[in-house]
Amino acid sequence: MRNGRQLCQDILDSAKQVIDYAAPSFTAYDDFTDAAKSATVDLHEGRMILKASGRPFEYARDSIVDAVLYRLCVIGEATGDLQDYNSPQIIQAGFGDIMLTLSGFRRMRDLLIHQHWKVDLGIVWNTIETDVPALHKRVALLYPHFAK
Repeated sequence: MRNGRQLCQDILDSAKQVIDYAAPSFTAYDDFTDAAKSATVDLHEGRMILKASGRPFEYARDSIVDAVLYRLCVIGEATGDLQDYNSPQIIQAGFGDIMLTLSGFRRMRDLLIHQHWKVDLGIVWNTIETDVPALHKRVALLYPHFAK
């Protein structure tokens, strides 16, 4: 069983990977989150197309989307374990508000694994755009509260 610190690190690493995979042209995390605020997504012939700053970014269904979906599964598994086994520490550290977010990522993981045919890439993009950066920031603050 991985401890809370290791689970936080899994979440942080995978969230960074999601951002890196989904926005290869952005050089920094903040550049991505700033541009994502005004981004729109279109689905066209099985491809996810992000339009930000007037430039379209296409995501190949096979490699990039698969990599993002895998990392979202890792995040979902780690958030679920973090919630299941470390809730008292999370609440004691003053991060009780994150519990609902952890649940949401666990539910997304369940959908990606057990009902993969229902995956909506528009929802995935919204998750990448808003939820993953927010989770990354909160977990980065939570991380030091777990012993080494």
